[in-house]
Amino acid sequence: SNEQATDNVEFAGEVQFQSEVPQQEVETPIVSEAVSNIESLSEKIDMTDVFATDTVCNSRDELLKWTQKLGKSVGTIIVIKKSDLGSVACRTPRIVFGCERTEM
Repeated sequence: SNEQATDNVEFAGEVQFQSEVPQQEVETPIVSEAVSNIESLSEKIDMTDVFATDTVCNSRDELLKWTQKLGKSVGTIIVIKKSDLGSVACRTPRIVFGCERTEM
């Protein structure tokens, strides 16, 4: 019975597995492709003259209400794109507004 176990081990060592279709290594290059920029496809309208003013607002909320009211009057929704409280390195606080067109 010991010989039978040895025979099985020897037989198992002789078995070779081969796939029916030989595997080929295919190198697929990684390519960076340009992503379409949605902003470049959209219509751009310059409305900076509408928002040009020398008005001084006493608070952030007052400024936001003023810009939103003015934006609504010309068919846009005003959103805050970026806000910086100026806490880092004593910078001046800033708000960057963006316009989104609405259906009138």
